[in-house]
Amino acid sequence: MEVSGIEEEEARAEVDIWNYVFGYAKIAVVKCAIELGIADVIENYGSPMPLSELATALRCEPSRLHRIMRFMVHYRIFKQEPINQHTVGFSSTPLSRCSIKGGEKSMAAFILFMSSPPWLASWHCLNSRVLETGNNISPFEAANGKDLWSYTETNPYHNEVFNEAMACVARLTVQAIIKGCPEVFDGVKSLVDVGGGNGTALSLLVKAFPWI
Repeated sequence: MEVSGIEEEEARAEVDIWNYVFGYAKIAVVKCAIELGIADVIENYGSPMPLSELATALRCEPSRLHRIMRFMVHYRIFKQEPINQHTVGFSSTPLSRCSIKGGEKSMAAFILFMSSPPWLASWHCLNSRVLETGNNISPFEAANGKDLWSYTETNPYHNEVFNEAMACVARLTVQAIIKGCPEVFDGVKSLVDVGGGNGTALSLLVKAFPWI
């Protein structure tokens, strides 16, 4: 049966709206994987890791863990490979290595920050901030009663998550700057990072350009 252009467009719209409906699931599953340390365990294993061994290492219920792994294999976060005729295992990918805690190219800390309850609560206040006039408070402040900086100052755990997230971004961006345009630091003797957090960016720059 021939499908018209309009029917095809409507079918595509239905697919897209379902993706929006369950859009939260991706970040929720990746957050779960980071908190469990799935990428770390599989990377350290060094070869395709059977579900049974992964569940034992993580102290997880195997059938529930299997659902999480199926989801992440579908989105190419991990690979599923045969070990023998009866068993398959899970292997790392470049994408899964982005969720290894403390990895050189890890985005784990930033993902945990962006999926933290205080940050997610901000998005639930977005419509009220758009509708309200004469009040310039941010969605974060509307949701949490304080702006980001005040909230971070009074919540040690959130402060730690925030600093780790910023350091995570700094590692990625500064390494790109060092690799892509090192010449801009020629002759620079002193460098100040205003609002530099825990100093991750400066430490990388000084290591790459020791004359600073």
